[in-house]
Amino acid sequence: TRAAYYGMVEYDDFLIGEVLDASEKSGLVDDTVTIYTSDHGDMAGEHGLWWKMSFYEGSVGVPLVISGPDVSHGKSPVPVSLIDLPPTLTDLAGAPELPGSQGNSLLPILQGDDGSENRDVFSELFTPRHWWGKGNSRGTVARMLRTGRWKYVYYHGEGDELYDLETDPDEIHNLSTDPALEELKRELRRRTLAGWDPKDLGARMKIYLDSKELTRSSPGDSAWTEGEYWRGPPDYGFVEPP
Repeated sequence: TRAAYYGMVEYDDFLIGEVLDASEKSGLVDDTVTIYTSDHGDMAGEHGLWWKMSFYEGSVGVPLVISGPDVSHGKSPVPVSLIDLPPTLTDLAGAPELPGSQGNSLLPILQGDDGSENRDVFSELFTPRHWWGKGNSRGTVARMLRTGRWKYVYYHGEGDELYDLETDPDEIHNLSTDPALEELKRELRRRTLAGWDPKDLGARMKIYLDSKELTRSSPGDSAWTEGEYWRGPPDYGFVEPP
């Protein structure tokens, strides 16, 4: 499986090369910002996992490579988030700030300023109860905070996790029960839950899942469902109903 994964990476690299070659041949390379990123990782067997639904770096850590006329070369240790891309793009384009944007422009970092290395970056996880089988009646509501070298994970109604990514980059040792780090853990938990109510979010998720279960329970072969699902051209196949 990993061999296939690495093969996909190699092919992806080839396709990116085609895009960059086309940009250079078109004469637009000096006026183009190119960004390579992804929505999530897939673990690829790390910690024995083969999916995306975790806060380990193999899942929540994604590539972010940016090149362009206003970008300095080099690798930055600053934790960033995908929600930082919209304000970054408007900043690079000299456009007005997008309304409701919650991210921070990465332009200072792209120009060599790593002064914000300890800023907080969050990731959230909401999983339906039926994903984990009948034994889990509530699903999972969780939030992760990354700040500097530390990663703190809060699981509502369950235990938490704390990792020092500087000394333990593979996230093997959960330090959440270390008495010497109790004060740090309390502070990180406070920042993780600030403005974020897991009980309210869990209740809203239940309403959504209950409505989804109602939809799933409808007969799949009823006449009224005809036309509700997209079907592609002949020989293309079709999208199966959920």
